Amino acid sequence: WERAEEEDKERVTMKVYGDLGKTAKKLLNDDFVSDSKVKIQTKSDSGTSYTIEQVQSSKTGALVGDLAVKGKLFDQVVNTKFNTSGKVSTEITLDKLGVDGLKLVLNGASTAGGSANSASSKIEFSHKHVAAVALVDLLPSAVVTGSIATGHAGFTIGAESTFNVAESALTKYDFAASYADSAKSEITLALLKKAKLFKVSYSHAVSDDLSIGGEGLYDISSEAKTLTMGILYKLDKQSTFKTKLNTDGALSTSYKQQVQPHVSVTLCSALNVKELDKGQKLGLAIAYEP
Repeated sequence: WERAEEEDKERVTMKVYGDLGKTAKKLLNDDFVSDSKVKIQTKSDSGTSYTIEQVQSSKTGALVGDLAVKGKLFDQVVNTKFNTSGKVSTEITLDKLGVDGLKLVLNGASTAGGSANSASSKIEFSHKHVAAVALVDLLPSAVVTGSIATGHAGFTIGAESTFNVAESALTKYDFAASYADSAKSEITLALLKKAKLFKVSYSHAVSDDLSIGGEGLYDISSEAKTLTMGILYKLDKQSTFKTKLNTDGALSTSYKQQVQPHVSVTLCSALNVKELDKGQKLGLAIAYEP
């Protein structure tokens, strides 16, 4: 308890609601690649970064790529992305608004035919003991999503809800509570989908090289249960091994190797131990990120 209070004193800002249970989520999802991906990132002397990413679907074989350009305009961060589908999106982050912890994010996207145009604005405020986020989707329809999180001494509670203006209906409300013991472990309990789904997640850094994580889902209406367990092990400074298995029989493994100072290669496999006759799926990701 004393250690948690010391961490609370050192904390600059409270984590937002969406970050509750984030450590377990990253352990169980990051680096498990099901497609073939190539990512190349470069940066100019002025600080503008250029990122090219291409993905080939393992199911259809279709190629999708995009070019992202991220830089500063009038001392504000602007990120523009061009997709091979013809979609262009821009995100502008305004974080110098004169109030500590206050940030405004504007998003807009359009396609050649205009069939998938979107526009939204998000305002985020983070303080030592409270964090609040308000997201307003203007296109294609008006939808407002708000969340708040507050806590003390390692404990955090939060809630999130979504209101559809056109339907005048509350379409979503979630609740979560989390306890983090310094940076080594975190347990999160959440009631999701209008209190129809119960979720518990846990992550623990056993050592500098070994981390474990788990997630349990319980559908209250159907009584369906799913448990997923995962392990991350750092073989050395350049390579990492991850594996996860759930009660449905889905087994995934990932091996990530830093082959050069800025080049990494990730190899993945996925299969169902209950349906071995269907074989396994392989994934590959190559990234250059200076």
